[in-house]
Amino acid sequence: MEAWSPRRLRAEPPAPPVPLPPPPSLPPQGYSDVVYLDAKHDTYLEEVSSCNLFAVSGRTIRTPPLAGSILPGVTRASVIALARDRGYTVLEEPVSVTDAMAADELFTTGTAVVVCSVGSLTHAGKRRQYGAPGVPTPVALELYTALTELQQEAAPDAHGWVVPVA
Repeated sequence: MEAWSPRRLRAEPPAPPVPLPPPPSLPPQGYSDVVYLDAKHDTYLEEVSSCNLFAVSGRTIRTPPLAGSILPGVTRASVIALARDRGYTVLEEPVSVTDAMAADELFTTGTAVVVCSVGSLTHAGKRRQYGAPGVPTPVALELYTALTELQQEAAPDAHGWVVPVA
């Protein structure tokens, strides 16, 4: 993924958030997606084109707060709750590019991806690899497993999220 500034394309609060497709001018360097930076400071990660973003450092997980242009995701909220259940400290606060580049891992959440490890992040010509290429990172895998086992009723549902449908 490449960190990208949508300064000229994305609305700032109080305008409603507008999800944008990856810019057509991405360099041909194998990026699979982009991370949008905030329009005000051009420093803080906001989200991936269709997913929420999380940065892991030790037992602390940070995700941008739901303020202005961050889309509130059901999967995001579920992963926050499951991470807290497992003893992680989850902070909803701005995540700078510098913090993301120093993180142990990054992952995204969304309806389609559930929980997905970010393999690498590139910003200003600097690339940060998270884990081994093609291998899920540990916290992302732990939370993916927790959520999918709950969805499949293979684990107890302490939150009452699974509802039988007739």
